[in-house]
Amino acid sequence: MNRTATPFQISDLRTEPGFLAIVGERLWQAWWKEDGHTLEDVLTLLEDSLRSKPIPTTLVAHAGERFMGTVSLIVSDMDERVQYSPWLAALWVEAESRNDGVGAALLTAGMQKAKAEGVERVYLCAVEEKSAYYGRLGWEQIETDVGGMNIFTKASG
Repeated sequence: MNRTATPFQISDLRTEPGFLAIVGERLWQAWWKEDGHTLEDVLTLLEDSLRSKPIPTTLVAHAGERFMGTVSLIVSDMDERVQYSPWLAALWVEAESRNDGVGAALLTAGMQKAKAEGVERVYLCAVEEKSAYYGRLGWEQIETDVGGMNIFTKASG
């Protein structure tokens, strides 16, 4: 059975602040809750993306009001590697939107945002199980097993 991908757009959270709560909830459930952080901690960090600074920026993929995914361009995602900056972080795609190009489109939009800000190189980290995905998208792995994560980089242009 072939399923047809839903058309979607990618917007800056600044222009679609109605997605703030769902982005926060998804990121909290995926990465922050288990470490003892509150949902409010995550929402406070996300609110920084609503200010006028170019970094951090949070992007959302959506079909109208339907949330499909998110990624953020942030200064640093790893205390062990503060020399790398900026990072694409917290890539999340809703289960029903996976394998429809949403994640790749979010990463591309994040790279375009970085390039528009004069950034030449962007970094991200991923667990081993997700690393092949980034390799297929042209990301170069530059370090292995830093705090359980692999580090990747890609030129923005």
